Amino acid sequence: MKTINLEFTPDEFGPEKVLVVYDPRTKMQGYLVIDNTARSFGKGGVRMAPDLNIKETMRLSAKQCLDHGYAHIGVEAAL
Repeated sequence: MKTINLEFTPDEFGPEKVLVVYDPRTKMQGYLVIDNTARSFGKGGVRMAPDLNIKETMRLSAKQCLDHGYAHIGVEAAL
């Protein structure tokens, strides 16, 4: 089992859910951040980069939530 430090503290605005995925065979690690599902179900977005971290993923998720909220579409998630 791998231990990781996510270095973030959720607040009253989110994120709603954070999942960490890790494949020991390929050593791939990823994050699924669902910012908010208050208006709709969480939609998905994928981000893959060797230097992507949890804080950047949370920022992207919150931005997509706001973008879609302004358009009255719903919410977004980022991986």
